[in-house]
Amino acid sequence: MFNFLKFEIRGFMSKKVLCNIALCALLLFCGCVKTNKEYLKLKNGRIENLQIMKVDEQNHINILKYDLSQQYDKEKEKELQYWYIQIDYTDALENVYVKNDDLEILKKRIQRNKHILYGLNKNYLSPFTDSFVPNKKSLKSDIAMDEFNLKNNQLDVVDQQKPTFCFYLKNIQCKSIFTAVIFLLILLINADIWSKEFSSTKPYQYIFSYPLKRKCILLIRNMFYCIISLLLVVSFTAVLCFVGYIQYGYGGHLFILANGSFLEIIQVLLKSFLIFMLSLLMYVQFIQLVSLVLKDEIITWFAVIVILLVSCFVITGWNPFSYILSFDINFYYEKTLVLFFINLLIPFISCVFIENMDFE
Repeated sequence: MFNFLKFEIRGFMSKKVLCNIALCALLLFCGCVKTNKEYLKLKNGRIENLQIMKVDEQNHINILKYDLSQQYDKEKEKELQYWYIQIDYTDALENVYVKNDDLEILKKRIQRNKHILYGLNKNYLSPFTDSFVPNKKSLKSDIAMDEFNLKNNQLDVVDQQKPTFCFYLKNIQCKSIFTAVIFLLILLINADIWSKEFSSTKPYQYIFSYPLKRKCILLIRNMFYCIISLLLVVSFTAVLCFVGYIQYGYGGHLFILANGSFLEIIQVLLKSFLIFMLSLLMYVQFIQLVSLVLKDEIITWFAVIVILLVSCFVITGWNPFSYILSFDINFYYEKTLVLFFINLLIPFISCVFIENMDFE
């Protein structure tokens, strides 16, 4: 048994497998770069919007000053003072966005929004800035949310798209480029673990020379590649999350429950991770079974990709990956049992198949 395990380890360390892992690592790196570029573009877009607002506010100030120079009006004088303060708030908010200071962003945003709300109540409107001003209800909601976050020191909510630790953790478990890379990695590693045996001149001549039963050999190989696949997924996830933490911090707001305690959040996150790993395990074992049944690496690739595409675009029922962060406790008890059953059923089918396979 140990000799066969050593044989599997040597097979895994082949250049082809290592190149596949390196390819997926490169794709993840490209995904990180793309995510950071998108975030910086979004961040710079906010700053540009504030700069445009400042120009528009200054234009309105110039108009008010001109009107006052032609004819003095007490109300217009008050409105002019309002816009002087407004442009100062806009400038201050722009500066803290440039500095990336989340605490000050919250404070300045609250100040500015309260001032805008005051202006709306006074009917201090500008034809230049109307497109940037939300309605009163939305503005009050934003102020209340920012004040709540400031009071509870939840600074991560300032920027929902910031690629933090939790941002990557969430995107790994949901539909994203990172999920696609993980699926590709698993496919690359597992697609030929059995089909390669059939492509040799004398199939199975070497692998079944070990003094082990067929099903034992199958289970050892499949379990070895399952463990390796899951370890690689965990490793890649850990690296991504570490990069996010180093760059932008924790970002725990992405997992905040409206009425949940910290322990409830941890409980749900652990269960979500469990169901995610069980879903991946099911996917790995499915590829291994297809590789065994079809006996051809190319056909295995094609079959798995087609089935994945069909499941993504045709099947509208339960998708284990779409509910990872639903925070529905009852969901986990039900679906985890289903996944456990499927993960036991697939190796059973594989064992039955290989025991009845004709090697002649």
